[in-house]
Amino acid sequence: MIDIGTPARKAFFDALKGQVMVEDIEIPIVDEKLDDRITSHDMFILIGAQNEQDRSNKTLFVGEVDLVLTVYNRTKATATKTKIEAIASQILTIVFPTRTTYGVFVSDPYHLTSVRSTDKDYAFEKADQGFEIAKRMTFRMRITQS
Repeated sequence: MIDIGTPARKAFFDALKGQVMVEDIEIPIVDEKLDDRITSHDMFILIGAQNEQDRSNKTLFVGEVDLVLTVYNRTKATATKTKIEAIASQILTIVFPTRTTYGVFVSDPYHLTSVRSTDKDYAFEKADQGFEIAKRMTFRMRITQS
């Protein structure tokens, strides 16, 4: 069994760090496993839960990782999902390769063969200062090791 979760988390962190902006403000990327100051930001992207499955065959070590990214907006005057949607749109543009972007990639000896978005949903919670809005996005990655 290979550890594919750590390179997958690092790939998303490296791809998104410094690239997501709203109103000329950089949105911080927070890894749930590394950062214990999660509540110090009003808007942030949380790299959260991950689930790994071994899909190896006779010729190749293969694994699938489900990684959950959650976009949080904890500002007091939030009435719409506009900022969260803008952040989510930027994440999708960065994660999925186009003619002008590379997408997410993992370092050797691993190879990312596919990424797909499997689930998206919203959560609204009443907080002390108002409402907290979050959009949870799940990505499934297929990673091989040569």
